[in-house]
Amino acid sequence: MIVLGIETSTDVCSVGLARTGQPLKEERVVEERIHSEKVLTLVRALLSEGRVAPHQLGAIAVSIGPGSFTGLRIGLSTAKGLCFALNVPLVAVPTFDAIAQAVAASHQDAANIVVALDAKKGDFYSGRYERRSDSLIPAGKTCLRTEAEIRKDILEAPPALLVTNREDLFEDHRRAGGKVTDVHGFCRGDVVAGIGLARAQVKKFTDAESCEPMYLKDFVVIGKTSAV
Repeated sequence: MIVLGIETSTDVCSVGLARTGQPLKEERVVEERIHSEKVLTLVRALLSEGRVAPHQLGAIAVSIGPGSFTGLRIGLSTAKGLCFALNVPLVAVPTFDAIAQAVAASHQDAANIVVALDAKKGDFYSGRYERRSDSLIPAGKTCLRTEAEIRKDILEAPPALLVTNREDLFEDHRRAGGKVTDVHGFCRGDVVAGIGLARAQVKKFTDAESCEPMYLKDFVVIGKTSAV
């Protein structure tokens, strides 16, 4: 089976392929507000590079949130359109599960991982993960938290690796010896595709018509410009 993965929850627009028994492939662009014009271009380039025809795809996996309101809507609408056009099922992948898995693969010494994305107005979308043997286990639900609550999380023993798009807010933690890294390198369509492949193999699909992003926070429109 071949699964296409779409990741648009941050400034990263990334698509990836996962194929049973073969290495993962990824195409990406990191730039604000370009998802709508770039995502299908990246999909076409990825399929061409991987020598995969659209009809060979067995499922479409999409990063479902939390994250950018606009990015999530674009990613999900693209995934739904491909599902309907190709008559293949949808796999919804929690964004933080995919990020944490990518982080764990490159930071083998990280026993605890805290993912924190800026949700504006002092809030963060946050999720914590613990490494147990060869597994990465969510430690509670992904939820909205304040900066102070994030700081408490990353100081609990054993110290956690903080993965965030607001490294500037936690520079004091880094100077004190804490572990902080930028999230953008870990927003990967190929990881979304890999999780999607594992779920598709056990028929863990999502209804494409009713699927909605995991926002966690109300969408607000200010003037003529939509909030991110």
